[in-house]
Amino acid sequence: MLHIHRGLSILIGSALLATLWGGDALGERAVAAPLGTTFVVNTLSDLPDPAPGNGVCEVAGSPTSCTLRAAIMEANLWPGDDTITFSPGLPTPAIFALTRVGQDDTALNGDLDITGNLTIQGRGASQTILEGDGNDRVLHVISGFVLITGLAITNGQAASGGGLYNSGVLIVTHSTISNNYAESAVGGYGGGIYNSGVLTVTHSAIGGNFGLLGNGVFVAGPTWLDQSTVQGNNIIGSGVGSGLWNENKLTVTHSTISGNQGGGIVNRAGAQLWAWNSTIDGNTSTGNGGGISNSGQANLYNVTISHNTADSDDDSAGNGGGVYNYAGATFNTRNTLLAVNYRGITPLLNDCSGEIWSDHSRFTSVPVGCSIVGPSSFTTDPNGIGPLDDNGGPTLTVALLPGSDAIDAADQVQGCVNYNSVLPTDQRGAPRVAGTWCDVGAYEFGSPLPRLFLPLVIR
Repeated sequence: MLHIHRGLSILIGSALLATLWGGDALGERAVAAPLGTTFVVNTLSDLPDPAPGNGVCEVAGSPTSCTLRAAIMEANLWPGDDTITFSPGLPTPAIFALTRVGQDDTALNGDLDITGNLTIQGRGASQTILEGDGNDRVLHVISGFVLITGLAITNGQAASGGGLYNSGVLIVTHSTISNNYAESAVGGYGGGIYNSGVLTVTHSAIGGNFGLLGNGVFVAGPTWLDQSTVQGNNIIGSGVGSGLWNENKLTVTHSTISGNQGGGIVNRAGAQLWAWNSTIDGNTSTGNGGGISNSGQANLYNVTISHNTADSDDDSAGNGGGVYNYAGATFNTRNTLLAVNYRGITPLLNDCSGEIWSDHSRFTSVPVGCSIVGPSSFTTDPNGIGPLDDNGGPTLTVALLPGSDAIDAADQVQGCVNYNSVLPTDQRGAPRVAGTWCDVGAYEFGSPLPRLFLPLVIR
């Protein structure tokens, strides 16, 4: 099951501000729109708009019907920052199956192409489902500033970006991207998402997707993953895989990368990985780097890397259950916990391979071939952590158990910090510090989650 945040609001740029869950009654006649308007989808049909650009969302023979495809076609050609909402009269859940076969960049056929500033406000990922029907990917953001909220994107298939392909500026929030496929003799990149633009994913879940490289997300442009999960993404055929495949700049905060084939994160030569208050757990690779395989620059602050496995096919061709850092690459850690990672299915404790810079980080095992350098590093008891579990907060985490030597073990001078600021909470949002000093890893032992009083609840 994909673990998705229970509900929270997000503040974004003025071009994308919108009032959630708005909409007119089912069947209300559309009128010509002013600059920047709201189109209300009121039918599950996949018919196109016969006259896109006139400001009226309709389909041939039914001027009161506004399909999702027609709404996007209108928004692409209508000036201003537009919004698409969904009528409360639609079925629950509302499943929008994309049935029009063909390829273009106008949203007439195939995937839903977006070329302008647009907000799509679903009614929740369990209530508003965009179904690719295995014919094409679901969404293609070609250009513009785009916000997608409260949607499920599923069953898309394309050479790259099975669920979603972004080359604009895109925010995905409170959504799920699952069961999409990227497979091609010349592609297979990004089973869930292929990003060549600027992408932010927050309070969302990316899981159960399939690809050759980057089963969950292929990062070819700046990408930020916050309070989200990348979980259970799988390799197709002889692919290399990985939950996140990074060839640009990837920032991971308050998020969990778990159960992915081909490793949790592959950070390529020339790429940058920045992560804090995050968990990388239970990923597997038949080769090197069950948790992270790094050929570029990686910088980790209060991250937990646990229960990952390299050489998962036990053919002695892989190393670095937690981290594999290639020669010439840079892997910096501060207050980071590498615990109970394995090589092979026998299994053999194996947290790292290559040179790792450590500033108050902890390891359960430092095998031959792993060189720990830096001002301070410590071994830690493998019995001091629990399984990946719901310990409160927006994502699953790995708790420190009573008596763990990672408790109060972070840098006593600088405390829990990333590259330029203090980390006031752990991954769950619980305050740091609960004891004398803050803890190593993403979880602060003994720190209660704050109580939230929400007078308005968005459902």
